Amino acid sequence: MVEKEDERLTFICFNECYSMGFSSENHDVIDHFMVYNGERFTALESAILEEDQIILFYGTQSGNILIRENWSEEPLVVQIEGEIASLKLAHSLAFLVAVTTSN
Repeated sequence: MVEKEDERLTFICFNECYSMGFSSENHDVIDHFMVYNGERFTALESAILEEDQIILFYGTQSGNILIRENWSEEPLVVQIEGEIASLKLAHSLAFLVAVTTSN
């Protein structure tokens, strides 16, 4: 969940490959995103930067971190080793921590 001024935005991943965003103000669906090619979501993190810039981070079972900015359909992809078990953005927003199942 992220908060922007007077509104909360809630993002939910389900069916392992689909995510939706909802507005708490009017309960509208504000975003939807899906991964293909057998990928599945295993982690989700989000943040609002200055000027309502929303960043979404999705971790996948194949070790990809998908980074979406302001609802973009073409995310930046960062590949690391192992399934992404958890993502956590530092309070300073300076770095993203990814916990993996890699040995």
